[in-house]
Amino acid sequence: MVLHCPNCGKEIKDEDALYCPYCSKKIEEISLKRTGFPIAGGILAIIGACISIFLGVGGIIISWHRYFYEGIGYPFLFLGLVGVLAFVFGAIGGITALKRKDFVLSVIGACFLLFQSIVTILAFGSEHVWEGALVYGTPMLVLSILSLVFIVVSKEEFS
Repeated sequence: MVLHCPNCGKEIKDEDALYCPYCSKKIEEISLKRTGFPIAGGILAIIGACISIFLGVGGIIISWHRYFYEGIGYPFLFLGLVGVLAFVFGAIGGITALKRKDFVLSVIGACFLLFQSIVTILAFGSEHVWEGALVYGTPMLVLSILSLVFIVVSKEEFS
């Protein structure tokens, strides 16, 4: 976490310092500006993770059905596996964003959700089911991009 002195504006690198090393203003008087961006990013990541597990399980079921009846189901199997991974990393990343604890893990979770939304669009598109790509892939794409933007914008608030 980076602190800036409200008096002189310089960065204070020592988190345990009692006074600003440049102008001697008391550090206790410095308040960190906290926004709601990490909370918004975390909530969106958790919502995206919930959608991801739905898509993951659905993709695995569709691939199983297509494999036995049509002989192929690989795009949906890949969608299913990525959906399960996106659920795990998206949920963990969302929780860490809510707690403002681990910036890198929060970004990784949002990136997994973004990757999963692209895989969803490509899997449905490969089967020429564009309605599925629009219904499932587009909301995931919007959720993951917003989550990633909110988390990245609030990098300074993470410890």
